[in-house]
Amino acid sequence: MVTKTSLQITFAHVRFQEEITTSLPLENEVKNKVAFSSFPSYPSSNWPFLRGYEGLKIFSSGERICVSYFFNGGEKDRFGRPILSARVMIIPRDEFDRCCRDVIAVMNLLKNLETINAASSLYVSFLERSALTSNFEAFSNFLQNQEPKFIAKSLSLMIANKRVNIFYENIKDAYSWIRAIYLFMPIDVITKTSFVTDCERLNQVDRENYVMVPRERRVDSHLLAKILKRKLARVANINLEKRSARGKSYELIEHVILETINDEMWYGIEWYERYRILLELLNKVVTGERPSMTQISEKIRHMSKTIEKTKFLEGLAMKKKRWSLR
Repeated sequence: MVTKTSLQITFAHVRFQEEITTSLPLENEVKNKVAFSSFPSYPSSNWPFLRGYEGLKIFSSGERICVSYFFNGGEKDRFGRPILSARVMIIPRDEFDRCCRDVIAVMNLLKNLETINAASSLYVSFLERSALTSNFEAFSNFLQNQEPKFIAKSLSLMIANKRVNIFYENIKDAYSWIRAIYLFMPIDVITKTSFVTDCERLNQVDRENYVMVPRERRVDSHLLAKILKRKLARVANINLEKRSARGKSYELIEHVILETINDEMWYGIEWYERYRILLELLNKVVTGERPSMTQISEKIRHMSKTIEKTKFLEGLAMKKKRWSLR
């Protein structure tokens, strides 16, 4: 039995409705979730005929976050029908925050994975060197190009809505956008939602929460409701081409992003540690906890106590002006 304290990063290779092999043992509940959920709920019906069909899905199982790279690898089931394959990284919650926030770096790792049996520490080491979070300059330049206000508005909209369609024209731009989003999405939101790059049936209630939609597949929801003669579930929209997202109360997220790319140091706190502190601040806000920086960081707590003492001493000094030698 795998206990919470022994959770490790695990890799899996999944053949749709066929079999799953893993680099480490998994509880049956997690294994079944990975086997079932590593693929789009409603992939494009013509995927067997799409050259290079591939995509990204993010979902969770208990205390683990799963990043799946699914693709058409030319495999067939026992009846000779084409089936999708997936390589999945199953990441304990704390490890995701520590080294796997760059989900596109994780996807690229899975895409080039030759075996799932090598030690996971080798892959974690690779991610720690290659992910955006490993280098301040790369991290800062990337986010500046993504427009922090638009990322903040998009993320605010996603936090507030269970179903979001993300319309795009260029898939590379779409991957850059989702890369920025998951760098800042609160961990408790990630564990309660799912994301996928392909979904043909957007009106289905059991589809993923956040869905990438190519421009040509965009459908007028009001027209679709009339055709189906029923009210559709509320869906919010983000348009990457127009840089449009009607997220509200996004100011905190925007300031968090700006603070992480600010090259001015917090005294005694390196930029990556500052980034992790600010991530925890955002998560406390979405979970309704008291967003106290002094509770999040021991360094800030000690710094705050030092400031309080210096202010107290300054106050006493101001009262002793009669000691002046003038």
